[in-house]
Amino acid sequence: MVALGSLPPECDVLLVGGALRDRLLERPVHDFDAVVAHDGAAAAERVAELLETRAIRLGGDRFAAYRIEGAGFRLDLWDRQGMSLDADLRRRDLTVNSMALRLSAAELLDPHGGLDDLAHRRLRATSEASFADDPLRVLRLARFVVELPSFAVDPKTVALARAAAPGLERVAAERIREELRAIFDAPRAAVGLGLLVELEVYPGLWSDSEEPASDDEVARLERLAQTIAHIEAELGRRCVDRFVATQATLFSRFREPVERLRAVRQRRLLSNRDAAAIESLLGWPRLPSSIEERRWFLHNCGDLWPTVAAHLGSASPAADWRSERSALIELARSEAQAIFAPPPLLDGHEIASLLGLAPGPRLGELASDLRRAQIEGRVTTRDAAVDWLERKAKS
Repeated sequence: MVALGSLPPECDVLLVGGALRDRLLERPVHDFDAVVAHDGAAAAERVAELLETRAIRLGGDRFAAYRIEGAGFRLDLWDRQGMSLDADLRRRDLTVNSMALRLSAAELLDPHGGLDDLAHRRLRATSEASFADDPLRVLRLARFVVELPSFAVDPKTVALARAAAPGLERVAAERIREELRAIFDAPRAAVGLGLLVELEVYPGLWSDSEEPASDDEVARLERLAQTIAHIEAELGRRCVDRFVATQATLFSRFREPVERLRAVRQRRLLSNRDAAAIESLLGWPRLPSSIEERRWFLHNCGDLWPTVAAHLGSASPAADWRSERSALIELARSEAQAIFAPPPLLDGHEIASLLGLAPGPRLGELASDLRRAQIEGRVTTRDAAVDWLERKAKS
């Protein structure tokens, strides 16, 4: 951030947190965190002016913070307001996030051994109180494991996080929901789940029963990741809602998955949209096996069909899934217009006139049955629809 370097030395501006960690790991960085010793408002306004944007005051009682956004970046600037730099770094979660780069002197400050932990791909708590101070960091630890390939968690840090996990009950549901989406919307979600099992967070956040987790859940998420990769490779785009698919896989292990899902939604740990999508996945017991079933499956799932197929495929024998995957993808490609949103062959008024029916349940039933026959490919023309209705009405 060149603009930060233009601030006067007395501001004592430092780059901190995940942005510095990722720069040291040579990972792309778009979100930056910086701290200044004082006069945060003036510093934020100066940086915003240089970047030709504006600074927005963020909420918070403990620290003054300002957000500056532009094309391809976001900067959060924090005012330490008298807190020493040592205290500021000590309050952070992990040592790899507890380093600082003083921009005025290009000086790296590493009081907690973060560089050594980066070199050894180790996630280690900055202090004994790291997780007790903010139990949400228990979930963030799982997110870091997912986001940072080849990193492992220090055993003592696992113990500290496990001890703090019950404190998640006091954390706002929206904050938990955001972290869960970050964990389970990633290709390495199975790694995150494995840590949540070790931390005794799963299945506790999903269920208040005493039923323990098993290795099968992690194995199923691993299979799900492979299934998603195959689907997206064949379709040539990202089309699976990984979060919805992984959650459906996790809820399906409970005796009453839909009831458990609804209970979690009531606790606001899932958005209404996600809960509805997950419930729709749980409603499909198996992959379709006939051409008519495949067409109806695709129509009912709509844009969600790759997600439903991935969820069902991860629980199916590999040979069955390979053949069904190819059949579904070919149908979706070749007959999309006829399957997903085909214009009706006859509308309700035409059906009523043809059969001499008044509006009512019988008319609705015939219209619905004709629609299904059209989608399944059993009736494809207007004349065929008339013949089908006349036979249906007589039966």
